Amino acid sequence: MFNDYAIRTKQNSPYKFNMVAENSNGYGGYIPTPDAFSEKSMLCEISLAYDSFLVPEAGEILLSSMLKLGNSLKNIL
Repeated sequence: MFNDYAIRTKQNSPYKFNMVAENSNGYGGYIPTPDAFSEKSMLCEISLAYDSFLVPEAGEILLSSMLKLGNSLKNIL
């Protein structure tokens, strides 16, 4: 995941403490932000986005899903 997702996860999480582990247990590829797929992005971000097999919205979908899951677990515990 690009660092933007880790920051936003921590900012919006219902929990006080959070840990975002990235590229652990093997390399599966980066999850770029939608902006990284555009020509406005920095060159290094664009190259990482082009190596991705994901759609530009994949990171936003993952972030939304993680936060929904965290909130639903918070209500149960």
